[in-house]
Formats: sequence, structure tokens, C-alpha cells
Amino acid sequence: MAKRVWWQHPTLRTDEEQTHERRVTWLELFFDLFFVVVIAELAHSLAENISWAGVGAFVFLFLPVWWVWIGATYYNERFETEGFENRLFTFLQMIPIAGLAVFAHYALSKTAVEFALSYALARLIITYLWWQGGRCDRRFRPTARWFVAGFSLSILLFVASVFVARHCGFGCGGWGFWWIS
Repeated sequence: MAKRVWWQHPTLRTDEEQTHERRVTWLELFFDLFFVVVIAELAHSLAENISWAGVGAFVFLFLPVWWVWIGATYYNERFETEGFENRLFTFLQMIPIAGLAVFAHYALSKTAVEFALSYALARLIITYLWWQGGRCDRRFRPTARWFVAGFSLSILLFVASVFVARHCGFGCGGWGFWWIS
């Protein structure tokens, strides 16, 4: 009976190294459902405001949600392990993503701060995973630096938006959407 390794270091998987087709796990499908709920909330907000401003708000909020999903999915595709740490970080990511779902409906008004902080926390976890991937696999280190730098910039911008939103008191048209409405 083989001993299971509970905590594994991420190792870059490339298409050339894969001899079999990778299947999606139940955990990945469950993880994706969290994004379905976030997008449903954004779509519900759009349905209440079918206008150019509503479409602009939907796209404005959908893009960061999509980038969180892409970052997590791409990381999982390249570095997924069979260890406990993979499941732990997947479940940790679900917490701020659930926050995105809870705060998405009014993300450009009364829950803008909470939405921005949920995004920043989700992105922070994913940024850590990409950094760890680069630290553990030398081949990926140059790419990981770019990912970590870009993701860190997005975290800083969203955290900074919290202070702008508080300073404006949401009287600025909700994150600068005064120019659409």
C-alpha cells in the first residue's frame, strides 16, 4: 500500500508530459458553481437595468470575476496535485468568491467596498498559488513573476478603490460610472 503524501509542492505540468487525458474533478465542478452564482447575480442586476449603463456595469463587474476564475482554473490546469493542499486552497478560494456572489448585486453602490475586498482576497490567494508555483518549479519562475506582478497590481487597485469609494460616499456615480448614465 503506497503512502499518500499530504502536502505536495506544485510541479508544472505541460502537454508534452501528459500521457493521458486529464479529467475534471468533482471539486473543480463545485468550484465553478460558485462562479455561476456570481454571474447569475450580475445578470440579475443587468435584468433590472437594461440600458447602456446596465451593460457597462455588467461588463465592468464581470471582467474581474472572470479573471479570478481564469487565474484559478489555469493554475489548477498547470499545477494541480493530489495532495491535501490543493483541496485546502480550492476551498479557501470559495470563501471570497462566495463574498463576490453575496455583494455582486449592489457592487456599484452600497456593497462596493465588500465586493472589492472579496475580489482582492480571492486574487490574493490565487497570487500566492502562482508565486508558490514559480518558487517550486524553476522552469515556470519567469512566467510566475509576470503573473504575480500583474495580479498584485490588480489587488492594489481594488484595495485602493475601497478608499476612493469611501471618500466619494458613492456620490461619484458608483465607481466612476457617471459618464455612462
